This record gives sequence, C-alpha cells and structure tokens, in this order.
Amino acid sequence: MSARTRHRHTPAAAVEPSAVPTALIDTAAKSDENEALILGLLMLEPWREIGPELRAESFASAERRRIFEAITRLAGNGRPFDVVAVADELDRMGATADVMEALGDAAVRALVAREQSADKPRSGEP
Repeated sequence: MSARTRHRHTPAAAVEPSAVPTALIDTAAKSDENEALILGLLMLEPWREIGPELRAESFASAERRRIFEAITRLAGNGRPFDVVAVADELDRMGATADVMEALGDAAVRALVAREQSADKPRSGEP
C-alpha cells in the first residue's frame, strides 16, 4: 500500500469534534511555530483530530493560509492531503516559492514533533 493510499483522510463534511485543545488553535495565529506545526499535523494525522475549528483566517501568515486552503480543497473532494498531495494542489493553485517553503517547514516541524513524542517514555515505563 502506498503512502498516498494509506493516508486517506475523512472529508471535511464528515468531520467529528476536534481532539486538539482549543487553546492551541486560538494561539495558532500568534506563533509561526504553532501555525507550521498545526498544518504539518493536518498532513500527518486524521482530519477529525485537528481540523474542524480551523479556518484560513486562523493563520496570520498568508503562505500558511494558502496551505490550509489547499488542504481543505483536497479534504472537501475526499482526496488524501499528505504533504505530496498538498504540494501538487498548491502547484495547481499557482503557489509561490514562499508558500512551498512554508509547506516544507510545516512538514518538518510535524515530523520532528512526532519523533519527539514517540521517544518520550509512556507513563509507567522506565
């Protein structure tokens, strides 16, 4: 099974309540790191866990608003929205190099956060 097939996400119309703390979403526009991390996580984790409370206006950065628009377009059409699919969609949307750079930053931040989380011992483990 390819990464693109494995990363099928629920379309936006079928989302469940978010599991991400509202405080993180509320502060997204106040932190470049949070904006990038949230977008990266959207591409790594199921939509139902992150996306429903987010809007393009949640992001202070025009580049990251554009990335979010690409993610929501893909999700709304029932298509996967992993980093490769989002990059392809951004290309179709005529995204600038700055937007593509912001996409790379978002993906890297999410991967680093996921690795750091996986390295932490779980409660009760040494």
